[in-house]
Amino acid sequence: MSEPYEVLGVPEDASPDEIRSAFKVLVQIFHPDRFEGMNEAIRSEAIRRMQEVNWAHGELGGGGNTVYWETSEWTNRMRGDLTVALLDAGIPHRWEENELTVLLRYEDSVDAILDQHYGS
Repeated sequence: MSEPYEVLGVPEDASPDEIRSAFKVLVQIFHPDRFEGMNEAIRSEAIRRMQEVNWAHGELGGGGNTVYWETSEWTNRMRGDLTVALLDAGIPHRWEENELTVLLRYEDSVDAILDQHYGS
């Protein structure tokens, strides 16, 4: 994967506001909802880019304190719905096989989204 600054298109001395602004612009460009109904290759590339943008924002957004959710029992539809909700909320996240990772500071927000979508 590329360097996080390169992915977001910001200089290495970028302020937190510049990083956040670049992230928001890229979310608007690559959000998977914008590619509904398009050719699967284009949609897959947008999803890949969005994951890369989320990763970069997470790397630059704070320390490495992360929280993990095991999702091996989840359907692909559940993972997809959660991904869209996280993107809509601007929460940087990463999927690795059956595990969702977010920064610790977003834990309460993710829990609220999970409760809203799937109950306790």
